[in-house]
Amino acid sequence: MFRRTRLRLVAWNAILVAAILALFAMAIYSDLRARLLSSVDQQTLGQLQPVIQAIRMGRTPPMLIGRPNRPGPGRLSGFGGSDSPLSRLPLGVLIWNAKGQLASPMPNYLSQDDIRKLQLVAQSGKTQTLLLQGHHIRVVIVPVSPGPERQPGQTLNLRPSSPSPSNLSPSSPSDSLSPSNSSQAGAFQGTAASSPVRLMGLRNVDDVAATLLQLRWLTLIGVLIGLLGAVVIGFILAARALVPIRKAWDRQVQFVADASHELRTPISAIQANAEWMLSNPVSLTDRQVHTVHGIFAESKRLSRLLDHLLSLARSDANVTQLSRKRTDVSALTRDVAEQFTPLCEADGIDFVVQVEEGIEADVDPERIRQVLFNLLDNARKFTAHLASPTLGSPQEATPEKMQEATPARSQITLSCNSNRRSVQWVVSDTGIGMNPEEIPRIFDRFYRGDASRSARGTGLGLSIVKWIVEAHGGTIHVRSQHGQGSEFTAIVPIRTHESHHGS
Repeated sequence: MFRRTRLRLVAWNAILVAAILALFAMAIYSDLRARLLSSVDQQTLGQLQPVIQAIRMGRTPPMLIGRPNRPGPGRLSGFGGSDSPLSRLPLGVLIWNAKGQLASPMPNYLSQDDIRKLQLVAQSGKTQTLLLQGHHIRVVIVPVSPGPERQPGQTLNLRPSSPSPSNLSPSSPSDSLSPSNSSQAGAFQGTAASSPVRLMGLRNVDDVAATLLQLRWLTLIGVLIGLLGAVVIGFILAARALVPIRKAWDRQVQFVADASHELRTPISAIQANAEWMLSNPVSLTDRQVHTVHGIFAESKRLSRLLDHLLSLARSDANVTQLSRKRTDVSALTRDVAEQFTPLCEADGIDFVVQVEEGIEADVDPERIRQVLFNLLDNARKFTAHLASPTLGSPQEATPEKMQEATPARSQITLSCNSNRRSVQWVVSDTGIGMNPEEIPRIFDRFYRGDASRSARGTGLGLSIVKWIVEAHGGTIHVRSQHGQGSEFTAIVPIRTHESHHGS
């Protein structure tokens, strides 16, 4: 029990620490990513200012576009050692008109698929990062409207003039920009100077992507190391936290065991004296006989309660060992059924037994016998005769209604079958059943359900049944519906791990 509790504490602690570390790592990553991209965007906007000013003044803007085929100062080295033109692109400029059409020259280093992607970004008007030809390209969108300085009716002529050697080289290393190739002049088109346009700046950010990738790996490794540390520390702290609880639990278990042993002797004496008085009733009046009979019955009940408490105390202390041996489970089940049959007959309950022949398993026969007796006794206690319907007046006593009025007998069914791995016992009844909210608690100690069930039993029988089944490595399940009965299913492995290894 404490081992499972310790593992649950460690698991919850690890989950909480992992969630905190993950949120912290995500916050750091998001903040650094935003700062890096914001720095790139600000640099791009600064280099786009000449184009923006030209458009606002109604003049033909300089077609500033990076010269990726000519490496120079300030150009990026690329990502992964690629020789693609985009890997050395310091800045590219595209202009889109109000209709979402490309109004500037189409660079020769962009494919039609790249242009389609960029067109979607231009239409959205949002700055973002695209993956073009295997490279991370930061796309900055700047809406530009011509200013009041424009001449009426003036158009923006985006058709470039013939490039001169002075235009092919930037004036400074930081301005790595130049006009586009004149061979694309046929693709240029003009637009009205009064029409707003969208200016698009393209910049290679492979180095930023590499930095962010390294940051992701570092944060993942950090989270895993933190999680491992949380598991180790949580395991140690959980063990220390459970020390006083374990000591208190051990004292409680010892008290229950000692009290059971100490009470057994006087209760046995009371039971023996009451039994002797009942065997010699000559000197007793009828009233005294009745009283002594009650004393004898209650002493037997207390004796059973002490046996149950002692069994549970031993199970809690892990001192009870199962005496497993190869057992004829079919014969054991039939023997239990034969002993239980007279009790059902005395209560007017039909007892149906269905046992598969030739079942053998490695079990403790006495404990399995205890399981079956407790389940059958529980079914007998809560199985009542069904009330017969009212016939009404003699005129209404038709043969059909007389057949319906025949009292229906209650029934308890015990079945035993197996597969190649496990033995299954099913005990079902047609008794009062249980409400759905009672089912999860019926295996709790001293739980006896509602008022109709509380006067019967001690509330320990099913707890002992569950302990014995689980000690065999099995499971027990229950299905019940109020007013229609219950069904308990106990499943126990045929072979233990030791017998597997020994075979």
